[in-house]
Amino acid sequence: MSLQELLDDLANYPRDNVTLEVQGFNPPGDVLNVNEIARFAVRIRNNGPLDMNNVFLHINGSNGSRVSQSAVGGSPFNFSSSLTTAALNLLPDWGVTTQLFYVQAPSQPTPAEVPLFELHIAGWDAGIDSMLRDAAGHSWGSSITFEQRIFAG
Repeated sequence: MSLQELLDDLANYPRDNVTLEVQGFNPPGDVLNVNEIARFAVRIRNNGPLDMNNVFLHINGSNGSRVSQSAVGGSPFNFSSSLTTAALNLLPDWGVTTQLFYVQAPSQPTPAEVPLFELHIAGWDAGIDSMLRDAAGHSWGSSITFEQRIFAG
């Protein structure tokens, strides 16, 4: 494998090995009306062999919606067109569910379903600690047998 192939694999790692899923989307009623606020969380799972450290998500409001990660007493505030989450760390074959986020619907109704927000990995650091730890440990590859004759005494 060339160095360029390794760099390409790292650049494509999130696309090839990470799943993102919106969970618990909860509008105040059966539908989301103009300016109403819904809450949701994101499930992120690292399906590959690398450690993913300092994973940041970007969440961007779409079509006039705004997003927030701030709430006091269950009342969200500080809405903006985008946000960046706090860092997450993901071991191989591991997933986490984020804190709650909030999205405020646009101030105008839409004629059909439109994207409300978009999210993606904003940045991350690759690590190999788990691979090295899994490859190390108990090994019969380097062993000796010590022999000694035992006498009756």
